[in-house]
Amino acid sequence: MATTNIKMITIVIATISMMTLVISISDPRYPRTIVVGGDKGWTYGVDHQAFMNNIEMFVGDKLLFQYPIGQHDVVEVDAENFEKCTVPPGAKRHTSGKDLINIDKEKRRFFICSVKGGHHCRDGKMKFGYYFADNRPAFESSHDSAGSTGIQGGRKLGEEKL
Repeated sequence: MATTNIKMITIVIATISMMTLVISISDPRYPRTIVVGGDKGWTYGVDHQAFMNNIEMFVGDKLLFQYPIGQHDVVEVDAENFEKCTVPPGAKRHTSGKDLINIDKEKRRFFICSVKGGHHCRDGKMKFGYYFADNRPAFESSHDSAGSTGIQGGRKLGEEKL
């Protein structure tokens, strides 16, 4: 009898944990890890700017760049180097193949692949820029009579895009 109860409790806890995980992954109200490029990852020929423009991202999220080691890299650059697909002196190159970058403050950020002298960035669309806002959607209050959308802060997806 006790074994049956323990199994039932374990199943309930596992179910609640999985439901929480699914909600937190898909709900922008929770910090998430976003895989750059989705199922294809950080790879040549994917329009990363178009892909990332369709995702709401906020301060507190993390970006995961997945790629075969030695074939690509990730470099965070400024707007000028982003446009030119160049790497300024002293820029940090991420080369692990599973680079996790924290979005820790509100600002516009730019990422490129610098492999082959910027060829992957220029011709392979391995670049994107995004304004990460600090206005993550909030939970709606049960006493909110104004018909709120649950979003506080104000910027909508696309208002700060390139």
